[in-house]
Amino acid sequence: MRKNGFTLTELLAVIALLAVITLMVAPNLLKTYQTTRKNSMKVQEERVVDAANLYVEDRCTKRIDGSLECPSSYKTTVNDQKYVCLRGVQEDKYIGKVSYGNTECNGVIIYTKNEKGRFNIGKAYLYCGSDYITDSSLDKSKYNCGL
Repeated sequence: MRKNGFTLTELLAVIALLAVITLMVAPNLLKTYQTTRKNSMKVQEERVVDAANLYVEDRCTKRIDGSLECPSSYKTTVNDQKYVCLRGVQEDKYIGKVSYGNTECNGVIIYTKNEKGRFNIGKAYLYCGSDYITDSSLDKSKYNCGL
């Protein structure tokens, strides 16, 4: 008798083997995907800080007439911190839309004092709905950024 194909048992064995391999690989792929998304958010946070630093530097430099026009949020000190809202940086076109997946992010960039009494380079805190939050322990009520 000639054999022209696979038996039902052989087909079921191959399907079972593929299922086992898929079950082993899928969690690692999902973990890698999530890690990549979080790393991309870290890069976006760095870009936000760079843009905010330029924004503050440009806006708080003495003009020819001697005036300063710092952002109103930066004029306010909260617990030895100054801050800039992401929306202000975006409105002045220092950075475009920041998003996590399909969710647009809002945020605040906080500057803290160093030992010399100067304000250090900021740290970004992004809020992208419930999908991504830089630091959930930050007291958002201190900052008037609509977080």
